[in-house]
Amino acid sequence: MKRLLITLFGLMAAVSLKAQSIASLNQNYLYDPNEEVQASLHAQHEEGKMRVDYRLSFKPIDNLQQVYLVLWETRESYTQRVGTEFKKDSVVIEAQSKPVTGLVSVDLREKPYLLVLIIRNQKTGRQWTFHHLIEPIFPVRGRLENEAGVWMSSYVSVGESFKVVGSGPNTPMFVSFYRNQKFPPALPPFAEKLAPVERFLFHDSLFQVRSGETIRFKSPGLYLFQEDTAAAEGFTMMAVPPPFPKFNRVEQIRDPLMYVCTPDEYKSLEAAGSDKALFDKVILEITRDKDRARNFMRSYFRRVELANTYFTSYKEGWRSDRGMIYLVFGPPDELLFNSGNQVWRYRALDVSFTFVKSGSVYDPDHFILLRDKRFAEAWYSTIDLWRKARF
Repeated sequence: MKRLLITLFGLMAAVSLKAQSIASLNQNYLYDPNEEVQASLHAQHEEGKMRVDYRLSFKPIDNLQQVYLVLWETRESYTQRVGTEFKKDSVVIEAQSKPVTGLVSVDLREKPYLLVLIIRNQKTGRQWTFHHLIEPIFPVRGRLENEAGVWMSSYVSVGESFKVVGSGPNTPMFVSFYRNQKFPPALPPFAEKLAPVERFLFHDSLFQVRSGETIRFKSPGLYLFQEDTAAAEGFTMMAVPPPFPKFNRVEQIRDPLMYVCTPDEYKSLEAAGSDKALFDKVILEITRDKDRARNFMRSYFRRVELANTYFTSYKEGWRSDRGMIYLVFGPPDELLFNSGNQVWRYRALDVSFTFVKSGSVYDPDHFILLRDKRFAEAWYSTIDLWRKARF
């Protein structure tokens, strides 16, 4: 097997990077599963600093060796064009290379600032920028680890085991368990009525583990880990049955179809229960053709899988505002950050969706869509394409 070679600070002198502010960058690659470079950042408070673990994945290009610059810097704002560099790596990626993992540690300051990761393919010149807002008040403390290192995902499979890591060896951690929390799916982007309020979570049980111990997630549900239950600090993990983020049972795939069904069609899906023959009959009535039905189901539930992958937190990703837009409209043509908020643009529809950050201990990166009745035309025209399997 070919090896992954990492040479710290091994690049030749003068590497010119295109200076751009975060606010001016199109970061639509963040939610593109076919992107050449992908990065996961996991931030947590630790010993008065912010610890940021990272995982970098690279897709092979024609099975040829590729050389990447990995540059870390800090910036004071989303509009600052050039940051303060503090770490630089050279990474050589072979066809069979594994993901690159590591961590950086940065200071906490009185005012928020940006940790910026820039990755550049030195052969092609293509560049990717990722960032994380370093805030003095950030709710995440603690993490899970397994044999591969820090667990980056917001969900685990039921039955899996992980080591719990807190602020120190044997530190007590309280685990609040929430069973069967079924939150309502996001309303369409043109909805004029207020979205149903997601109720305050009341745990079903409370138990204790110690930092360094192994926990096995025996039951599906949401787990909140805290050293101090009176503080809005800790971290959550959702335990889900395999093969999540995919759905493969009739009872699972019914709910996400509410966006492309009429009320009567959805009632028919509910009445079908777990009867696949009745379920398939409704889908065929929607698409009016067997080939279109197969294409529709395959494509739609690939989107559901991706929405679950990218946006799951304390609830399934497809139920979130961003997951709902991603499911129906797909990856945005442009993804822009404006003071931490996200703007998704779809050129063909001439429509933009703005998501406002509204985090909590359950999900520090929760975003809420700013709804507008003017989105109705784009929504219904896209739903019509789904129903005709012309997407």
